[in-house]
Amino acid sequence: MSKYFLVLVFLFCVSLAVAAESCAPNVTLINQDPYPAVPGNYVKLVFQISSISSSDCGDINFALLPKYPLILDPRETGIRTFSKVDYLKDYNTNILVPYKVRVDENAVDGSSPIEINLQNKGTSPLAISKTFNLEIKTQKQLLTFSSRISITARIR
Repeated sequence: MSKYFLVLVFLFCVSLAVAAESCAPNVTLINQDPYPAVPGNYVKLVFQISSISSSDCGDINFALLPKYPLILDPRETGIRTFSKVDYLKDYNTNILVPYKVRVDENAVDGSSPIEINLQNKGTSPLAISKTFNLEIKTQKQLLTFSSRISITARIR
């Protein structure tokens, strides 16, 4: 009976170790510059993909979806592909994904949702969609008038 119990405990421990090694990426928006974004101007966004230290992750495709209020430049697709990298056991593996996009000039103040998609092509394929908030604040232009008078006197 104790042999069976030991075998079951061993199999349970092995299954936990295998589960811990599976691919489970997590995406976070770690920076927005400027904060808040200004309509009509560019904003830099940096996403972090973490928890990819398993070789099961394989290649990763990351896409920033070009939905309102974001505008991608004409040559920009919003898609980034990361080839399988070497993973070191007991080390965190993160990928930083930067974007420079324009905010629509008619965007209103407040939080606007921006969406990303992540897919991997490893032995454990998965697809993740996630929504983040882009903070926007319009700049009110203040008109200021200044007058400058200069008087020059010539004394002879």
